[in-house]
Amino acid sequence: MKGCMNEKVFDKDTIRVMEREPSAEIIKVLRGIAKGEKASVAQDEDWECSHCGFTNYAATTKRMFCAQCARVRSPLPERRSYVLQGARGSGKSIELARIVQEARSEGFVAVMVASAWNYTNAGAFVAPSERENRFEQPGGAREILEAAARGNSRDQLERLALQSEEIKRRWDAPTMAALMDAALERPAEASTALADVLVELGTSREVPALVAVDEVSCLFAASTHHFYQRDPLAPDDILGVSELKRPLVDYDFRFARGLAVYADSASRPVGLGGKHFRQILPHMPVEVRVSPYTDDEFKAAVDHYRDAYDIDDPFTPTEVRALMMCTQRIPKLLYERMLLS
Repeated sequence: MKGCMNEKVFDKDTIRVMEREPSAEIIKVLRGIAKGEKASVAQDEDWECSHCGFTNYAATTKRMFCAQCARVRSPLPERRSYVLQGARGSGKSIELARIVQEARSEGFVAVMVASAWNYTNAGAFVAPSERENRFEQPGGAREILEAAARGNSRDQLERLALQSEEIKRRWDAPTMAALMDAALERPAEASTALADVLVELGTSREVPALVAVDEVSCLFAASTHHFYQRDPLAPDDILGVSELKRPLVDYDFRFARGLAVYADSASRPVGLGGKHFRQILPHMPVEVRVSPYTDDEFKAAVDHYRDAYDIDDPFTPTEVRALMMCTQRIPKLLYERMLLS
């Protein structure tokens, strides 16, 4: 049934995964890249929604969801990047994590920034780097690198040969695995290492690559919580940020074999005033809407939580409708409500 979530059980860890439309469509694109299929990044065409039949005109929008019903375009054309949009609590972060998990299972080397706000604002200190007017954020960059080293297959990291001679010399490393090993031994240069990793992911052909960033709007803030000589630093002053943003801001950028997926945040105010980060980009991003649950998704989620939390009494149709009203079909609110049941 279209719109409902598919439950998958992984034998290895018995992890139950609730797959929704946005992640399902992007995962199909990832699988095409993994198989070596040709990227379809040519001029887009008008398309008819497979759910409601509404005609969406490519000349007026780059959104990858229907202007009438907000359902995700299917099939989803391949682009160099996608931005997950949606209301607070709609499940953007979970969808992003699901995409990263599936990409790695398909052989991708994926680097995920779980919180762009933490990378640009947290951390005990920043320090000047060897690059002029750029700063190291050792704590946050090291966390990202450690997570990438743990989360990706060691074999895939060793297969990914570095392309830049400068990066090879800097780390005395021929492969991505060796680069990450060297970077973790030089924590003061963690941001430099992160920037180099991102550059290499963009040029990798042997191994498909994915860059994922949550709370991406924080990368476009006017300033961060860090100061240098009494002046506040902007996100771009921190090494790695410009590389994270590149698939969004550089219209001519193309991954050799891969893509980037971003998730916006409705819970992290970043001081942009009346400007949403999309309005300060040189071109419109490719948006994928993460909407509140559909009827079928909501019922599937209620059944999932009922089984997970061993709730004995079945929910009547009236109780399900009442849950829809009090949670507004927002995944986070439903989760919290069921957790307290």
